[in-house]
Amino acid sequence: MDDETGNLASYCAVAHKGNGVYEIAVIAVSRRLRGLGLGTQALRDAMAVATRDAVQRDLNPVFIATIDENNRASAHLFASFGYQLIRTYEKDRHGFVFNLWARR
Repeated sequence: MDDETGNLASYCAVAHKGNGVYEIAVIAVSRRLRGLGLGTQALRDAMAVATRDAVQRDLNPVFIATIDENNRASAHLFASFGYQLIRTYEKDRHGFVFNLWARR
């Protein structure tokens, strides 16, 4: 929580897609609090929770994330965690292009 406003400061959602594949579905940081490492901590925490889940299931986790190709900050964050660009999708119906990133 943001101590000043009482609003959510950061959020990261991870979903088990099956067979040890975990998708980082959403990661968000309040605009006012960007640059303070909250996204890094949120991603670290989400991956730790998913890794514990994988271990309990006797699986080796694989992490994936779909990132807008124009979101350089997000791409940099995921690359810093060892994710690699796997695939670039075709433009969607709104003209956006997304990249699939993965970490084994």
